[in-house]
Amino acid sequence: MVTTLEDKTFGFNGIETTNVVLKNFYLGLLMTCFILALGNRPQGSKLGYTLAIIGFAIITIYMTLAAALLSYKSIDKLIKKHKGHWKLSDFLGNVIFRNVILSIGGTLGLYIFASFIFVGHPPF
Repeated sequence: MVTTLEDKTFGFNGIETTNVVLKNFYLGLLMTCFILALGNRPQGSKLGYTLAIIGFAIITIYMTLAAALLSYKSIDKLIKKHKGHWKLSDFLGNVIFRNVILSIGGTLGLYIFASFIFVGHPPF
């Protein structure tokens, strides 16, 4: 069962290094935001906060693509395993489907529900 992008079936060389670099980049951005928040005037740190948000956006895009690839691969393996005769319980029993797809769907559903409660527009 495919559980990470480091699985050899994806064929991504150097993905371990990319993951370590992005994890350290995330921790650096988090520490930067904490240090910037210690100041009295956030208006003086606009560039720092803007760069931090851009960095978080890059990491979020990477994580979304990784989740989509892992989900696709796990669903593809499940369909091939059952040769087209699958049930919903097969997908709900799959760890990757349950943890990734349902959590992303729940989060997006919560965003949409909250935007309707606050009379905003959906986030898409």
